[in-house]
Amino acid sequence: MPKKNAFPAGEIDVVIGRNIRSIRKDRHLATQDMANLLGKTAQQCQLYELGHTRVSAHALKRIANLLRVPATAFFAGLDDPVTNEPIPVYGSKELFLKLDMALLDAETASLIEKLAKKFA
Repeated sequence: MPKKNAFPAGEIDVVIGRNIRSIRKDRHLATQDMANLLGKTAQQCQLYELGHTRVSAHALKRIANLLRVPATAFFAGLDDPVTNEPIPVYGSKELFLKLDMALLDAETASLIEKLAKKFA
Protein backbone atom coordinates (compact mmCIF):
# COMPACT_ATOMS: atom_id res chain seq x y z
CA MET A 1 0.00 0.00 0.00
CA PRO A 2 1.45 3.42 -0.95
CA LYS A 3 2.44 5.67 1.92
CA LYS A 4 0.02 8.58 2.38
CA ASN A 5 1.36 12.04 3.06
CA ALA A 6 0.16 13.20 6.47
CA PHE A 7 0.06 16.78 5.18
CA PRO A 8 -1.05 16.72 1.54
CA ALA A 9 -0.34 19.72 -0.67
CA GLY A 10 -3.09 22.30 -0.69
CA GLU A 11 -4.04 25.85 -1.66
CA ILE A 12 -1.09 27.43 0.15
CA ASP A 13 1.30 25.13 -1.71
CA VAL A 14 -0.20 26.24 -5.03
CA VAL A 15 0.35 29.92 -4.16
CA ILE A 16 3.92 29.27 -2.99
CA GLY A 17 4.66 27.25 -6.12
CA ARG A 18 3.19 29.92 -8.38
CA ASN A 19 5.37 32.55 -6.69
CA ILE A 20 8.49 30.39 -6.99
CA ARG A 21 7.82 29.97 -10.71
CA SER A 22 7.11 33.66 -11.25
CA ILE A 23 10.28 34.79 -9.49
CA ARG A 24 12.37 32.09 -11.22
CA LYS A 25 11.11 33.28 -14.59
CA ASP A 26 11.79 36.92 -13.64
CA ARG A 27 15.39 35.80 -13.04
CA HIS A 28 15.47 34.13 -16.49
CA LEU A 29 16.39 30.84 -14.84
CA ALA A 30 15.29 27.62 -16.52
CA THR A 31 13.64 24.93 -14.41
CA GLN A 32 16.48 22.51 -15.20
CA ASP A 33 19.10 25.07 -14.15
CA MET A 34 17.33 25.71 -10.87
CA ALA A 35 17.04 21.97 -10.30
CA ASN A 36 20.75 21.47 -10.94
CA LEU A 37 21.68 24.25 -8.52
CA LEU A 38 19.40 22.80 -5.84
CA GLY A 39 20.46 19.20 -6.40
CA LYS A 40 16.89 18.26 -7.35
CA THR A 41 15.35 16.93 -10.53
CA ALA A 42 13.54 19.26 -12.92
CA GLN A 43 10.43 17.14 -12.31
CA GLN A 44 10.65 17.79 -8.54
CA CYS A 45 10.94 21.54 -9.16
CA GLN A 46 7.93 21.41 -11.48
CA LEU A 47 5.93 19.62 -8.80
CA TYR A 48 6.86 22.41 -6.35
CA GLU A 49 5.85 25.09 -8.85
CA LEU A 50 2.52 23.43 -9.61
CA GLY A 51 1.77 23.03 -5.90
CA HIS A 52 1.53 19.25 -6.24
CA THR A 53 4.35 18.72 -3.75
CA ARG A 54 4.83 20.68 -0.54
CA VAL A 55 8.14 22.56 -0.34
CA SER A 56 9.98 21.90 2.91
CA ALA A 57 11.22 24.86 4.96
CA HIS A 58 14.80 23.86 4.13
CA ALA A 59 14.10 23.72 0.38
CA LEU A 60 12.16 27.00 0.53
CA LYS A 61 15.13 28.74 2.15
CA ARG A 62 17.53 27.27 -0.44
CA ILE A 63 15.26 28.42 -3.28
CA ALA A 64 14.99 31.90 -1.73
CA ASN A 65 18.79 32.12 -1.46
CA LEU A 66 19.20 30.93 -5.05
CA LEU A 67 16.67 33.46 -6.37
CA ARG A 68 18.00 36.18 -4.03
CA VAL A 69 14.67 37.00 -2.42
CA PRO A 70 13.45 36.74 1.16
CA ALA A 71 11.59 33.50 1.80
CA THR A 72 8.53 35.60 2.63
CA ALA A 73 8.31 36.58 -1.08
CA PHE A 74 6.83 33.15 -1.77
CA PHE A 75 3.86 33.89 0.51
CA ALA A 76 2.68 36.90 -1.52
CA GLY A 77 -1.01 36.65 -2.27
CA LEU A 78 -1.88 34.88 0.97
CA ASP A 79 -3.48 36.63 3.94
CA ASP A 80 -1.23 37.67 6.82
CA PRO A 81 -2.38 35.54 9.79
CA VAL A 82 -1.95 38.47 12.20
CA THR A 83 -3.58 41.31 10.26
CA ASN A 84 -5.78 39.23 7.90
CA GLU A 85 -4.65 41.58 5.12
CA PRO A 86 -3.17 40.24 1.87
CA ILE A 87 0.60 39.90 1.85
CA PRO A 88 1.88 42.20 -0.93
CA VAL A 89 3.00 40.62 -4.17
CA TYR A 90 6.77 40.45 -4.48
CA GLY A 91 8.07 43.41 -6.45
CA SER A 92 4.82 45.36 -6.19
CA LYS A 93 4.66 49.08 -5.63
CA GLU A 94 2.92 48.40 -2.29
CA LEU A 95 6.28 47.30 -0.93
CA PHE A 96 7.76 50.68 -1.86
CA LEU A 97 4.88 52.45 -0.16
CA LYS A 98 5.66 50.66 3.10
CA LEU A 99 9.15 52.16 3.25
CA ASP A 100 9.50 54.95 5.77
CA MET A 101 11.15 57.57 3.56
CA ALA A 102 11.85 59.75 6.61
CA LEU A 103 14.42 57.20 7.78
CA LEU A 104 16.33 57.38 4.49
CA ASP A 105 18.67 60.08 3.30
CA ALA A 106 17.24 62.37 0.59
CA GLU A 107 19.30 60.83 -2.25
CA THR A 108 18.26 57.26 -1.42
CA ALA A 109 14.60 58.24 -1.00
CA SER A 110 14.66 60.04 -4.36
CA LEU A 111 16.21 57.02 -6.08
CA ILE A 112 13.59 54.67 -4.61
CA GLU A 113 10.76 56.97 -5.70
CA LYS A 114 12.18 57.13 -9.25
CA LEU A 115 12.48 53.34 -9.40
CA ALA A 116 8.95 52.88 -8.07
CA LYS A 117 7.57 55.19 -10.78
CA LYS A 118 9.62 53.50 -13.48
CA PHE A 119 8.46 49.99 -12.60
CA ALA A 120 4.90 50.82 -11.51
